[in-house]
Amino acid sequence: MLRSILLAVNASTASHVAAAQAIDLTRRLKGQLLAVQVNDTRQDELGSYRLEGQLAFQAADASPSRAISHRSPSRAGALAGVARAALEAGVSCRTANPSGVPAMALLEAATDSDLIVMGRHGDTRGRRTPRGLSEVVEAVLRRAVQPVLLAGVEFEPPQRVLLGYDGRGPARAAMQAAFELAQQLALPVCALSAHTKPGEARRQLDAVEHFASAHGVEVETHAASGAPVPALLEMAEEDDLIAIGAFGEGRLQEWLRGSTTAELLQATAQPVLLHR
Repeated sequence: MLRSILLAVNASTASHVAAAQAIDLTRRLKGQLLAVQVNDTRQDELGSYRLEGQLAFQAADASPSRAISHRSPSRAGALAGVARAALEAGVSCRTANPSGVPAMALLEAATDSDLIVMGRHGDTRGRRTPRGLSEVVEAVLRRAVQPVLLAGVEFEPPQRVLLGYDGRGPARAAMQAAFELAQQLALPVCALSAHTKPGEARRQLDAVEHFASAHGVEVETHAASGAPVPALLEMAEEDDLIAIGAFGEGRLQEWLRGSTTAELLQATAQPVLLHR
């Protein structure tokens, strides 16, 4: 059951949208929310770091990630604002303000959480990876053991779950998380598989239907010919929650052809649930 939700907080507009998404989900799931705002020590104690290759974070000289540092009024206001909004919505909310490398501190704080919710841009300093994602967002996506929900451009309570499925391991993990969330929120599920060979797309959807039947979930399935992102965008509705596997391609293929995950996140305004 998805009940314990971690929300990554910063001062960006994207974070405000993520907060609305997380509070709404926590309320509907009758769960508990942990709002975490990390005091970024990369410049002070680590120097600049780059997210490439093996995502090697040099954390040996950093302050302990649980250490609390002084917060500026604006930083304190962001976290307090989330707590106030949660209280007004009747949602149980705890807050934390660790110091350290943002992605690593968030992952440590999320140890006992079922779901991580973030804005599209998890790094207010504007760092981007070669795939166009925030370094913080990509690091969390690649290393989190939980599903990660990246909020949409604007907050819209989801009315349907749209699952993009390609049969790989991350897609199966995303399918399980998507079905579980859909069951808890009483949302319909639509599954799409896109492939250059229509027969292969249909075969992949047979696996989705089998999983759904075994878990008592009703699912509508669609096979499409071609690339997955255009097919998902064509089928997606404004109030959908899109679910896909995160970074399902190998590293070499990803660098040569680009990442489906990054392409979708850049092209869609809807919230996206990802799992690896």
